[in-house]
Amino acid sequence: MGDPGPAGPERVTIDVGTRDGVEADRTVLCADGLVGRVERAGPWTSDVLLLGAAEVTVGVRVGTAGTLGEASGTAQPGAPVADPGTLSLALLDTAPLRRGATVRTLGSPGGRPFAPGVRVGVVTRVRSGAGRLAATGVVTPAVDPGTLDVVGVVVGASRSRPRPAATGGR
Repeated sequence: MGDPGPAGPERVTIDVGTRDGVEADRTVLCADGLVGRVERAGPWTSDVLLLGAAEVTVGVRVGTAGTLGEASGTAQPGAPVADPGTLSLALLDTAPLRRGATVRTLGSPGGRPFAPGVRVGVVTRVRSGAGRLAATGVVTPAVDPGTLDVVGVVVGASRSRPRPAATGGR
């Protein structure tokens, strides 16, 4: 794990690389949710930029309605500054924002750098107004980088249809 930044740890090195199919700008996750994205991949290891790092902004869907927004370790204009270990959230729509709403990745074109539907965290603070049309808030991430153990890297898009079952000849 690298040195911590203002929002906490910002980078980790994992023991998979290009020989394992890993490339830059791939989603890194664990059982609890989003960890970050691959920044660089070497043959045997990869550097991961963690969620909450200043360079990471994630397009998100918030709550059951799937309201569009963005979550980042740095605040957008008019959004609250995130405390260490939290994310600043800015909605892109005037929909209501509620504490306890689940935040998931929107997904990026081609699934890179972020695959769709990965749990980011939960809204823990809501702020309306402050010079913005849409609400802003704070998200507590689903993953604590200080407790990471096993992570996965999304190395390709899923198939659109399952493979047909193999038929055995007799």
